[in-house]
Amino acid sequence: MSHDGFAHFVQHYQLNQLGAVSAGSDTKPGARHIARLRDTLESETPACVFIEREEGFDWGKRLADDVGLKSVLLDPLGKDREIDTYVGLLAKLLEGFETCFEE
Repeated sequence: MSHDGFAHFVQHYQLNQLGAVSAGSDTKPGARHIARLRDTLESETPACVFIEREEGFDWGKRLADDVGLKSVLLDPLGKDREIDTYVGLLAKLLEGFETCFEE
């Protein structure tokens, strides 16, 4: 995830969020932060890596691939043209979370 925007969701469903990286169009995460995140992903073996749909987030997919984890693209801002209601947005996010935990 690119930031800690899902903290309430994680807490409510008693999930274990191992980390978050904040980045935007003007900033990218530093090499040291990515290295620490990679170490955490390798040692904790999470179910998957959530990646928010933003430009420049291909590094998140690469990181998940490098450590052999499933990555799931989330669209919390509803930029997908198929999403036209708030309920549709929540349903699409839930679909992404469900994809993570599928066997």
